[in-house]
Amino acid sequence: MKTTKADFELFCKECYEWVKYFNLEEYEVVFKHSKIDGAYADTWTDAQSHQAVIRLNIAWPEAPTELTIRQTAFHEVIELLLGRIRCIAENRYIQQREIDDAVHGIIMRLQNTVFRQRYTECLDKIIQEKKKETTTNT
Repeated sequence: MKTTKADFELFCKECYEWVKYFNLEEYEVVFKHSKIDGAYADTWTDAQSHQAVIRLNIAWPEAPTELTIRQTAFHEVIELLLGRIRCIAENRYIQQREIDDAVHGIIMRLQNTVFRQRYTECLDKIIQEKKKETTTNT
């Protein structure tokens, strides 16, 4: 099955949303809709220059759905998120400090996105419960 222009547009939009969510906007990301052997999509990252190419495969083994397009976009943005660690892992002469910095950078991104969102949602629930209690008691 082929991915359509609409699939590619959804893929790009979803990627942009996750790039923004994980605060990866320092990367210059180029999107391509092209043939890829053996993958739904792929990501090339240059962590040093903050450049990335994210490609969506034209040919899929089955018809793409909105969910699979969105999930594939998420997957590729996580590849971007982990790009610095991949770059460091491929370097023969790596210093422990570089590994620590890369790991800590990812932890901070997750803390400032996933944790903050969950904490904010929990805090909102507590505030709503307090309002209900106040309203009920008056």
